[in-house]
Amino acid sequence: AYLNESHLIFFHNTNKFLFSKKKFREYLATSFAFDQLDVQLKKRILTISVKQRTSDIIWKTNGETYLSDLHGILTQKIDAQAINIKLPIFLDRNNKPVGVGDQILSEEQIAHILSFQQLLVAQGIPFKETQIDLQTGKWMGIITEQGYTILFDPEGDINEQARRLQTIIRETIKDTSRLQYIDLRFGDHVYYK
Repeated sequence: AYLNESHLIFFHNTNKFLFSKKKFREYLATSFAFDQLDVQLKKRILTISVKQRTSDIIWKTNGETYLSDLHGILTQKIDAQAINIKLPIFLDRNNKPVGVGDQILSEEQIAHILSFQQLLVAQGIPFKETQIDLQTGKWMGIITEQGYTILFDPEGDINEQARRLQTIIRETIKDTSRLQYIDLRFGDHVYYK
């Protein structure tokens, strides 16, 4: 598409005097976030070398769906209806507009969220998605398949929070079907409704 853009009706970006490596890179960056992108033009040969970023999570915000890597960089916009990918889903409750190449979370935040999710899997608690609200003190909640929310602090000791969760479900909350939330963000004090 970039090469077929016309200039002065008769000329296109395929003309070596009109082709710009910088503009070509910018054009590609609107659709994809590459780990590495090298564009070379020698005589009439255009060589593009890319190293793709891996897609490890799904990021939903503002009615749009993206893929993101573990560094928190959005790699590609995707069609929400065509999602057939089994990746963790993160939902931005603030609906902040973003674009390919933007950083949505830090690498450390993503690692802690995914670690906490693994601890839930180990406890036999299936979940649908993680909801994130960074404007209200790093609010993170995992929506379980039963419909209740588990609020946790990704910067706290997630192993200790998982132990508290396991204890409260085993010893205090016998019926999770009517549960609305469990809040693990306040140290030894666990709140639930």
